[in-house]
Amino acid sequence: MKKRLMFAALLLLGAGSLSACTVRVTAPSATISLDTSNYINSFEPGRGTNSNYYVGEQVSFRLNTTRSGYVTVVALNPDGYSNVLTYNQYVSGGTTIIDGGPRSYFEVAPPRGYQRVRAIFTTQSQNGYSRASIEGRYDSGQWDAQVKFYLQPVPTQARDVVETGFWIR
Repeated sequence: MKKRLMFAALLLLGAGSLSACTVRVTAPSATISLDTSNYINSFEPGRGTNSNYYVGEQVSFRLNTTRSGYVTVVALNPDGYSNVLTYNQYVSGGTTIIDGGPRSYFEVAPPRGYQRVRAIFTTQSQNGYSRASIEGRYDSGQWDAQVKFYLQPVPTQARDVVETGFWIR
C-alpha cells in the first residue's frame, strides 16, 4: 500500500505535473506541498485511508490540526469531477470530525473507483476566495494547479493542504 502511494507520488514528480511544487508522502495521508506550512497533522476518512465504502454509505473525515483555522474539503471523483464537500468550516486546533453537519451528511455515490479528497486549511477565513474556482472537471495535474491557484492569495505561512482517499465499491 505504501509502495503504491510512493510510486504514484514519484510518477507525479517525474511527469512534471506539479512544476515547482513538491509532494511529501506521510503515512497514512499524502501531504501536497504547495509552499505550505505544516498545520495539518492528519486527515483521513472515518475508516482510514484507502478503506472501502459502498454506494449509499455515509463517510466522515478526521482532521487533526496544530491550531485553529478554516478548512475547505474538496473531493476529486473517479471520473475527474471536483466538488466542495465543506467550505470555510471553522475548526479548533486538535481533532475535528467533518461529517456534513447535523442536518446533512456525506453519502457515497457513483462513479465507483478511487475517491481523492483534500483538506485545504488556512489560518484566516476563506470567504474572500472563490469556492467555484476549485469545482469542475480536472485530471490530476490540472487539479493540483487549480488548488494552487485557489491558494494564491493566501500567504505561504498561513496554509496547508493534505490529501487522502478511499475506494468507492
